[in-house]
Amino acid sequence: MLDWKQLTEKVIAEHEIRHSQLRGRKGAHFLYKPSIVKRMVDLSPVTQEDSVLEIGGGIGILSHELQSRVAQLEVIEQDPRFVSHLRGLLNDSVKVSEGDALRPHWPVVDHLISNLPYSAGSIIYAKALHSDMKSLTVMLQKEVVTRILASPGDRAYSRISILTRLHGEPRWLFDVPPDSFIPQPKVNSSVVTVVLHPPHPNHEELELLAKNLFFQKNKTLRRVIKGYLKRQSDFPVWDKIPHKELRIRQMSIDHLEEIYQFLKSEGFFPLTQASGAVNET
Repeated sequence: MLDWKQLTEKVIAEHEIRHSQLRGRKGAHFLYKPSIVKRMVDLSPVTQEDSVLEIGGGIGILSHELQSRVAQLEVIEQDPRFVSHLRGLLNDSVKVSEGDALRPHWPVVDHLISNLPYSAGSIIYAKALHSDMKSLTVMLQKEVVTRILASPGDRAYSRISILTRLHGEPRWLFDVPPDSFIPQPKVNSSVVTVVLHPPHPNHEELELLAKNLFFQKNKTLRRVIKGYLKRQSDFPVWDKIPHKELRIRQMSIDHLEEIYQFLKSEGFFPLTQASGAVNET
């Protein structure tokens, strides 16, 4: 049985990579506890007949677990030093590709299972939600997973909560402490699985509306919409908005759909991006 802690330190030392460099390398923290990756795969919906994509293979602990558990495994790794290591470590049947996971096209597979980098994790997660895969099982910063799982009215409820439910059903699996990684991150991690379903018919429009609204999620819908429309309308259309006294963070997908239909019928969709808006995930 491989000693993953020893192997991780060995590979890092061979390439003369300092821990401080890893922290800056898109948040690279290498998991070294086999019990965690085994639990991650065990709790995922993946079967032996499935194809799986892993993003960010790193030292290879998750890839090593997956290669004997699935029919086909593809790994995308950006750092050529780790690509070479992975190709020497894994079976010939595993396809290891050097590349950036943020590029447009991924292999066509059934599932994504990955320990995602903190700095790009939310972006990769959002891209995966828009894929044709059956499920995602990913490890992310705990704060991000809390937002993914949040319900309307929760303090953590945000655009990524809406985005997730437009495309799938999320389920928290378990938390992962910092001492499970080399180097240790300063934050906790969590594993979440999302079973994907056909997206909401108006998901593109609803995602755009959520993007426009959630940068002021603690304000009432009436106040936020008024900020958009006061220069476009000669009458107080914002007083006719359904659920106008709801705060943005209280809106469900059904509320969002009603608001979208109202704005569209009044000719005010899409909203013009307000000055100072930020893209909250």
